[in-house]
Amino acid sequence: MPSAMLVKGTEFLNYTVNPGQTLEITGSEFGVPPGWNLLGYIVVVYTVQPLVVGQQPGHFEVIANRVSPAYLYSDLIQVSGISYLLPPFIRFAPMIGIYIVYDRYFEIVDNLNVPLVVTFMPIIYKPIGQWVNGNLEATVSDADVSNGLWTALVVQLPEIAHIYKIVTPSGTVYTGLVNSEIPWGLSREIGLDKPDGSQAYIAVSTLGVSETGTYTVYVNWTPPITMHFTNTLNAPPISGVEVQAYVNGSLITSSVSDSNGNAYINIEEPTPFMATVYYDNVPIYYVNVNSLINQPIGITIGLYNVTVLFVGARNQAISNAKITLYRVGTGPIYNGTTSNTGTAGFTNVLSGTYLVTAQYGNLKYSELVTINGNDVITIKSDILAIIDGFPITTMEALIGTLGLGGATL
Repeated sequence: MPSAMLVKGTEFLNYTVNPGQTLEITGSEFGVPPGWNLLGYIVVVYTVQPLVVGQQPGHFEVIANRVSPAYLYSDLIQVSGISYLLPPFIRFAPMIGIYIVYDRYFEIVDNLNVPLVVTFMPIIYKPIGQWVNGNLEATVSDADVSNGLWTALVVQLPEIAHIYKIVTPSGTVYTGLVNSEIPWGLSREIGLDKPDGSQAYIAVSTLGVSETGTYTVYVNWTPPITMHFTNTLNAPPISGVEVQAYVNGSLITSSVSDSNGNAYINIEEPTPFMATVYYDNVPIYYVNVNSLINQPIGITIGLYNVTVLFVGARNQAISNAKITLYRVGTGPIYNGTTSNTGTAGFTNVLSGTYLVTAQYGNLKYSELVTINGNDVITIKSDILAIIDGFPITTMEALIGTLGLGGATL
């Protein structure tokens, strides 16, 4: 459903359902103007069932995919005279039901021994308005109010939105009214679900009295959407995570998580958005946010401590080697140098598949590994020894031992 719409009560239609019969309403019994949609119906069903002593009242049925009772009443009235000249054998069972049907199709089934009177009003709606600087501007035309018994501007916003003022085309300001009726022709209905609430309505036409033009609905969008980032390991908060929010492919705002792991996204229209989450300038998540709620959206990121051990052919530690961790496809890249123990330590390494490379001089050794936890990665080389900073591999040592060097004649 749109967040802002015109809702119109069209007309009252009346039917009678005979005992044992079913009334079927399909939406073809009336016309819906171009640009409008059928929301549903307000349905009233009533009758009085005559009974005699020993009989029990029957019932009727309202059948629809989505139906909500608004009011139900039934009674059993005993009729008798002031004397036994008229014994108390006559009963009357009045019953009435008022229902809201959110469907195009509904049925009324008469299981009684008397006819049912059915009165219903089709309710139609159309989207309206645009959002400007966080506020709604809705222009109502003469055509919008030309038919029907009443037309209302209805606004339904997410819970982070707070409507505090409605300004009519004539400049009248309404604020702080909850389900109120004020003078305007016969009367004008206006209201919020609560002060500074997220829902509001105002009548733009009732029984031939109307006000067309641009209505402005003023909204405070607080608090912002919170995205909370924690480490998969032991769940500490993560700072420095960037979030970019897009609506229909356009960047509308961005934020970076603070020391508490919270990034705050300021949204000023009731539109779902896609959040692209970056860590170390690398996109790692694409989050579709369809509900703007006042609850943190929790996202965990795998950040781990990784040690790379670089050893030679005799499992000896090799120091001063350059170590590179490249996250395949997108990055990031982590660089380090091995210590006297042959190790290089890396903190907050993003989970993923990595090409881990150890380089000493012109020699490179690589392994493809998956990092999804704290880990020690061992890279073994064929370096037999390092003499004056020059690495000697096992092959070079074998060639030297066998005297397979080149000769000139």
